[in-house]
Amino acid sequence: MHPLQQKIDQLRGRLRQLLLVYGVSATVAAVVGTIVALGTIDYLLRLHDPGMRVLSSLALVGVFGWVAYRCLWQPLATHLADAELALQLKRHFPELGDQLACALEFLDQRDDEPTAGSAAMRRAVIDHTWRKV
Repeated sequence: MHPLQQKIDQLRGRLRQLLLVYGVSATVAAVVGTIVALGTIDYLLRLHDPGMRVLSSLALVGVFGWVAYRCLWQPLATHLADAELALQLKRHFPELGDQLACALEFLDQRDDEPTAGSAAMRRAVIDHTWRKV
């Protein structure tokens, strides 16, 4: 595996860790906020009806499920391809241009592929991009 691919894989791993931390934090914050809000409503309105307590509990479970799905499941279930990750990096490092995406695509091609053009040119683009990164 080329060092450029290794760096992209490491970046993808860090991104997944950050998404996990963000998702857990958002879920905990939403659940704690919901507990505080429901507790305050219960305290102010002096709710003694068991039905209202059940509805409050269902609301808490619903908030937990929705936030966990939106902030944990969806981001972690999405696979970022190398090209997509390269385009995201291009936004933060415009000096890379499209070189990173091209180099990663070139790394996935065989040297003897007839429709890919010159293998030496592709290797030169990969090496230049690796030095630039």
